[in-house]
Amino acid sequence: MVYFSEELRSSLNLVAHEMSEVSNERGYRVSVALELDEAFIGSGRSRSSLQRDLAVDGFMLGGSRAGLSPYKAGGGAYEFGAEILGSRMGVFRLRKARQLADGSFRVVANTASTWGDIDDDTLIVEIPFVFGYTMTEGHVGVVFVAEVTGVVIGNPGELILGPITLLNATPPTTGGFVPDEDEGLPGMEDDDDDIVDSDAA
Repeated sequence: MVYFSEELRSSLNLVAHEMSEVSNERGYRVSVALELDEAFIGSGRSRSSLQRDLAVDGFMLGGSRAGLSPYKAGGGAYEFGAEILGSRMGVFRLRKARQLADGSFRVVANTASTWGDIDDDTLIVEIPFVFGYTMTEGHVGVVFVAEVTGVVIGNPGELILGPITLLNATPPTTGGFVPDEDEGLPGMEDDDDDIVDSDAA
């Protein structure tokens, strides 16, 4: 099990807080944009994509403020690296998640959803982590990090997550956690997550 230093935990919480702040303060713009054309509200994909864009903006802004130097990786993924205990490097990738009835989290995956390895230049071991978030009533809800220990192949597949570390994100002003019941069209759930890692190494 990987343990985070207090300094890194504080930095991760800052990123989570910024994601929540951006989502809450600017989330109304999603509804404004969707009202521009009726075609934007048909499948729900436009709403999901716009909400994800806000989450990404908060992630990048929070990561920069925390000194974590976030960047856009291959395939449109967003991530940052940070030293974890044991002189190893954690690579934290932003991914949308769904919280299930038992409290666990599901993160969809495809064949390009793996990351982390041994850096050829530094020989430092890079450990893959999910920087996961859920959406609650159109806002960023639960934010967490977890080591990725494997991938279940499927259509879609899903990431196998290690122990969950919940982060201290400001909850939406509308209330506590409510599972997202908008499943979208059959076979298209979490479509935005598939797009994120479409070409990632």
